[in-house]
Amino acid sequence: MPIDALTRFRRDECGGVVIIVALCLTVLFAFVAIGVDIASLYRDRARLQTQSDLVALGTAADLRDGDARMGAMLAGNGLGADALREVQYGRFLRNPAIPREERFIPLDQNAPGVNAVSLSLGADAPIYFASVLTEENSVTVEGHATATRTGAASFSLGGRLLRVAPGALNGQLSQAFGVDLELSAYQYQVLADAELSFGDLRAALAARIGFETLNPVTILDETVPANSVIAALSDVLPPGIASHLGDLAALPPGLALEVGDLLSAADPDLGLTLTGFMEALPVSALDVVLAMADSVTRDVPLSVETDIAVVGLVALDLEVMMQEPPAQSGWIEMGETGTTLHSSAMRARADLDLAPDLLGTLGAGVSATRLTLPIYVELAGATATLTDLACGGVSPDDIVAAFDTAQTPLSPLAGSSVAALYLGEFDALEFGSSAPLDPADLGFADILDLSISIDLPLLPDIEVGLLTLQARSVARVGQSRTEEILFTRRDLETGDLTRGFGSGDLLQTGINGLLSPANTEIRVKPGHAGLLGAVVGPVVDGVLALLPDRLLSTLAAPVDGVLDGALQAAGLELGAGELTLTGHHCEVVQLVQ
Repeated sequence: MPIDALTRFRRDECGGVVIIVALCLTVLFAFVAIGVDIASLYRDRARLQTQSDLVALGTAADLRDGDARMGAMLAGNGLGADALREVQYGRFLRNPAIPREERFIPLDQNAPGVNAVSLSLGADAPIYFASVLTEENSVTVEGHATATRTGAASFSLGGRLLRVAPGALNGQLSQAFGVDLELSAYQYQVLADAELSFGDLRAALAARIGFETLNPVTILDETVPANSVIAALSDVLPPGIASHLGDLAALPPGLALEVGDLLSAADPDLGLTLTGFMEALPVSALDVVLAMADSVTRDVPLSVETDIAVVGLVALDLEVMMQEPPAQSGWIEMGETGTTLHSSAMRARADLDLAPDLLGTLGAGVSATRLTLPIYVELAGATATLTDLACGGVSPDDIVAAFDTAQTPLSPLAGSSVAALYLGEFDALEFGSSAPLDPADLGFADILDLSISIDLPLLPDIEVGLLTLQARSVARVGQSRTEEILFTRRDLETGDLTRGFGSGDLLQTGINGLLSPANTEIRVKPGHAGLLGAVVGPVVDGVLALLPDRLLSTLAAPVDGVLDGALQAAGLELGAGELTLTGHHCEVVQLVQ
């Protein structure tokens, strides 16, 4: 029996499951404990990632005060400064044409172009059951986030500084495009009132020329047929308005222009960001047409028909050259802080042949036989630089855009002037170039031919048949009296987005300065200096002493009349400048990779 009982006991399997379950439960509880710890770590890591995203978004909302905002965001999310493990400011290019790993460019916090922040947060996450397997009671978890927000402004310089008169548009556009254009004042007004999105025009033009790229902004670098631009313009305008383009629909096929002449945009590498800004950029149909004309006529002399009636004017040789788009052409600059736009620069050369008797009597025996004034006028316009742009702020008085309107020098002597005037001679190549005229290169010009007859008692008369006097002078007109222009959030809401600036001085002020004795140098032509002698020398000295005041008193009015008439014939007007904020563009702050 005892043997049978032992055998039965050995063969009895009842209760074995309990042992197996007991052993398995130990392992199962260990896995459950580890799972709880892992879930806890994932939860802590997810919470930290959310906090990283929030801190990055809050900081990028206004990077001008990035460190302070970052500190406030850390505190608002219950984190201390020690949670910030790494931070890097930089520039993010939301551009699919650029490889993902190259889109963030690290920069110093205050460097130009900073539009993004990349940061890492770290925290010690506690572990519970798994601590029996290690000596550590916590594990470090990290969160990484990159946020970006790009701000830009689009602005133009226009108004009265250098304005295209409607009556002169047909002639200028006909010269520019090589067509016989006859649009009425009503048609020009219709085109001026027809507002469209530059983004729509860009898309229509891209479709017209078959332009496809990952970065649509690069179309600004393309040279396209001018008739394609007109066709694209017709595509986006209502048919009733497009019909007013008239003969512009049949431009010569060989006429081409750069799309960037219609809109100058900084850093096309911004890609989709800049494309989005373009979508909201309004321009008028007339803006586009005038910008096209400026593009094809820049640095090309314009023929100007003048019928100027000024007392004493015998003949006039006039040449006008546009060097940059006129201020009212709709030429728009779009860019971030630091972007500068120069308004149009025009230069004109006027050779005035005047009646010598305008000068009156210059002395006994002295007769003026020819009076010529070669005058150069350079209208520099104005310069505006975007110095600050804010995307944050809620108060109506918060500044959203600031511009420096202290004009940059037109040339070393002219300084920050609305216009520079020169009496003298420039080399023809220098006048025809796009570089500003340099007063250091101004040479003396022949202005006055004299004949002198001196009656000497008991001696033969002294006759000097030709003695030429030369002169040169430089003067400037006006200086900007407004150093800075500010736009507030209230201005954006009310649409009050145009500011005037400049001297408003009349051209006559410059003429008076040009002919004033203080500015004018007069001399005997070097080749004629040998005609002077003991008798003729004192006579000529008397003429040289008299002439500066005589030039100012007798010639200022006719010269002013000639130049005013020339500018009017060219459809241009000199006066003050206007800065228009055409768009305040702020990208939605967003997380990127």
